[in-house]
Amino acid sequence: MEEKDKFARLSELLDILDQNFFRIGDPAVEQRARVNRLQSDGNDTVLARRHLANLEDLYELFLLTRRIVSNDTERRA
Repeated sequence: MEEKDKFARLSELLDILDQNFFRIGDPAVEQRARVNRLQSDGNDTVLARRHLANLEDLYELFLLTRRIVSNDTERRA
C-alpha cells in the first residue's frame, strides 16, 4: 500500500510540475518580447534581461525536477 501511495504522490507532483511549465512559459515569452522591444528602442535592458534569466533558470529547474520525478515514477511502475 505504501508503494501505491508513493506512486500517487509522484504522479501528483508530475501534474504540478507540468502546470508550472505552463505558468512560466507565457511570462518568459512576454519577457523575451519586452527585452527585444527595449533593445530596439535603445533602452537599457539589464533588469529585463535579469528577469528573463531568472524565468529561464526556474524553467530549467522545473524541467530537471520533472525528469527526476518521472524517472522515479517509471522505476516504481
